[in-house]
Amino acid sequence: MERKQPPPILRTREDVRRYISEASTKSARDDLSIRRWQVAGRATLLVVLGYSVLQYYFLTVFVEILSLPDTTVFTVPVRLAAG
Repeated sequence: MERKQPPPILRTREDVRRYISEASTKSARDDLSIRRWQVAGRATLLVVLGYSVLQYYFLTVFVEILSLPDTTVFTVPVRLAAG
């Protein structure tokens, strides 16, 4: 893990210019922790998308099952002959 440097002491304008030029060359995307959070965010979005698709599918199937017409079945007791 990279150690963080203490904040620079800026006493002159040249110090400020040098600090700004160094800061402008660095990119937040190059930081390993930023990349990890981006991967975690994308993974979370994919999981939520998958869950939403499954929920939509099961809800659709459930509504189709509920919309089927009723079927009434009468049962008659049947005795089997032993023999």
